[in-house]
Amino acid sequence: MPDLATYEDVAAVVRTQYDLLLASPQTAPHFSGVDLEHHLPRVYTFWAFTLGLGDASYRGSVFEPHARLKLAEADYTVWQAALKTALEQNGFSGPVCDSMIAKARMMEFIFKSKLPTSGEPAEV
Repeated sequence: MPDLATYEDVAAVVRTQYDLLLASPQTAPHFSGVDLEHHLPRVYTFWAFTLGLGDASYRGSVFEPHARLKLAEADYTVWQAALKTALEQNGFSGPVCDSMIAKARMMEFIFKSKLPTSGEPAEV
């Protein structure tokens, strides 16, 4: 399987991840009122930049849009699983994919330390 190599690769994975998040009863409510046509290109650019696959055009805070969500442990579990599934469904594997998963875990740790949570336990 090929590794992530372009902005378009990242966009395909993120779009699939969001499709999975929108299909999940756990995470779908967080997207009520979110303009995905505006939001997703920012997410694509963030991940492409973070993975060294895009230019440095990402500006803004990753935390600000998420601060009001009061994410539960289960939200993080679904988010991480959706990322792994999205990589697999798009046929990607390799060091850049591994880096994306590792960076997502690091983001989860930072989000949990800085953002309010609902305190709900994860259901796996």
